[in-house]
Amino acid sequence: EEVKAEIKAKLAKERLPEVVKQAMDKAAARLKKATPETFGEKAETLPYPLLETGYFAQQESIKGIGSDKMLAAKVFSTPVGKLARVENPRQSSYLFMVKGIQKSYLPEFKQVEAKVKDAFTLEQARAKVKKLATTIISEAKEKNNLDVVAAKYKLKVDYTGLFARGRGYIPKIGLDNTLSVKVFALDREHPLYPEPLEYQGTTYVVQLKEKKMVEAGNDTSGADKEQIYRQLYRYKEYKELNTFRNRLRQMAEIKVMPGVLEE
Repeated sequence: EEVKAEIKAKLAKERLPEVVKQAMDKAAARLKKATPETFGEKAETLPYPLLETGYFAQQESIKGIGSDKMLAAKVFSTPVGKLARVENPRQSSYLFMVKGIQKSYLPEFKQVEAKVKDAFTLEQARAKVKKLATTIISEAKEKNNLDVVAAKYKLKVDYTGLFARGRGYIPKIGLDNTLSVKVFALDREHPLYPEPLEYQGTTYVVQLKEKKMVEAGNDTSGADKEQIYRQLYRYKEYKELNTFRNRLRQMAEIKVMPGVLEE
């Protein structure tokens, strides 16, 4: 029975593109004489969801759909009043008509002035942080004491705990295999990384506190690994929740975009 079910599922999957095409052909035949004015009325008679997106820019999220590069590319190459389709059986297929086009425009400077200022301020702040981090590293090398130098600048050294080289999660930082490989080059003779490191817009001054060598198949750091796994789980949970929240925001977003279809 399991084999039969598997075969049926496979056959259904193989026939999916054909089934989608047949359904779209029938719908297209019903909408063949539709105009931008009558498209909605005629489409409502079909057994498929009807959606009017409003204007959107090619690189923006589409209202009620989200980000779909294939659909956006097709829309932007379709003249007003022409029936067109996008067949993508593995995701979503669309039969659509462009009702109107508005020329895109460059917004007035006042509309973007605040964003430009914020971006410039952020860039300046990051440059200052990197410069300060470089200074701290230089002074820490001379005094051989990162805690003292950090305190001088009213900063506090934080400890990540143990983590694996080149894989997994770095506690209090995130998933960065490259960063973990770099810091594993540190040893007792050279505990301070010679330059600031960056991850997702944050600058770090890194110093080795402890290093353990674990032989293959010999788990001597079970407690440390358990701690890292717990932190990794919390991090993944946060990422999943954040992704889900962003999707909800995207689906719920209702606004008229200033950038729109170009002729």
